[in-house]
Amino acid sequence: MMASSSSTTTMPTSSSDDDDNNNDAVKISLDEKEESISSTSTSSIDIVDNLLKMRYACNRFTPSSSNEEVIQLALDALDVARRAPSGFNVQPYKLLLVSSEEQKAEMAKYCAGRNADRVRDSDCTAVFLADQESSREYRNYQSMLSDTNKNNKNWIGWKFWKLQFIIALFSSGYPLPRFLRVPISFLLRLSVSVFDLFFGRWIVIPTLGSAETWSTKNTVLVAASYMIACSGRGLTTCPMEGINARGVRRALNIPRRYKIPLIIATGARAYTPDSKDEEIDDVGMEHGKPGTQLQTPRYPRKDVVYSNTFGNSA
Repeated sequence: MMASSSSTTTMPTSSSDDDDNNNDAVKISLDEKEESISSTSTSSIDIVDNLLKMRYACNRFTPSSSNEEVIQLALDALDVARRAPSGFNVQPYKLLLVSSEEQKAEMAKYCAGRNADRVRDSDCTAVFLADQESSREYRNYQSMLSDTNKNNKNWIGWKFWKLQFIIALFSSGYPLPRFLRVPISFLLRLSVSVFDLFFGRWIVIPTLGSAETWSTKNTVLVAASYMIACSGRGLTTCPMEGINARGVRRALNIPRRYKIPLIIATGARAYTPDSKDEEIDDVGMEHGKPGTQLQTPRYPRKDVVYSNTFGNSA
């Protein structure tokens, strides 16, 4: 007669149980990842929103002999602003930061009204230059593309020149003297408009702009990015267009191929955030103050932001 065994037999775990456990672990991992992404996204949204709300046009700057720390922060802001998008990554602009007392005084001579004070008093002023002959940079452009994509042979030979032709078509930035470039650009745009008139129903014809229009659109994206980058570094800015561009070009030795859509004074504001003084300029316009409580007004969203069709409020 055999004695019964007192040991307990362990049943093997089924593969389906393992699968369930693995699925649960994966689900928990995904949930944690989504929560992390959501948290990061919310944090990023708050940061960007606050920077946009902090930005305002500073009407008066504390007279400064150009603080080196501020200048370096402005240079860093210009550098990161270059990440702004541009058509075909051509980057048809140059960025000039004016900080020496001599050059600030010289440039201020060609700034209207209180703009001259802002240029003189601020630590530095960023001058944004839109290149109307961006095709002249084709060698640098090809070198940049080749260095970035060493294994891509598209930037060598006819494919690169095909790209250059398309860029020239959209930008009108032909490497020609102005007396040739302007009429050629006009005739080409007129031809495209006529072609669109007759064949636009069947073929999508892009609307072409002048060299100034195309390069300016790309340049102001950098300027906007610069102001936001300055806000993140605790610098105040004031974008200005009341200048004599010809005089500024002469004062700063800027070639004629560059247009100056705007300049941005950068530095420390003249008043503290809790100041009672109003930020009112020489034409009576209030510019607001730092923070979210004293922002300048904007039209109601329903009058500006539309959904799907023009006039349909979002």
